[in-house]
Amino acid sequence: MIKQEQIWAFLAVNKCGRIGCLLSTAGLVALCFARSTMIRYLMICSLPGLVLSLVGLFRAPRGLALLGLLLGIIGSMYLPTVFLPWFTRG
Repeated sequence: MIKQEQIWAFLAVNKCGRIGCLLSTAGLVALCFARSTMIRYLMICSLPGLVLSLVGLFRAPRGLALLGLLLGIIGSMYLPTVFLPWFTRG
């Protein structure tokens, strides 16, 4: 018989890490397909994903939070090069 403690231990998740990984992944996928303006706005998701994954690193389990942090760093480093032409005079 499965005990109630085992069920709660299975359901215990790192919500910040999971949401941060999801946002960072969405931002990085949008970065790969950045042809239209609407998809460029999705690239901004990598920055909040980076922050949420950083918060999620301080909670267990840390696997998705670490993945989200790495993807968020990669996606956030590319953001200035995409949005810089919008703010410069030309």
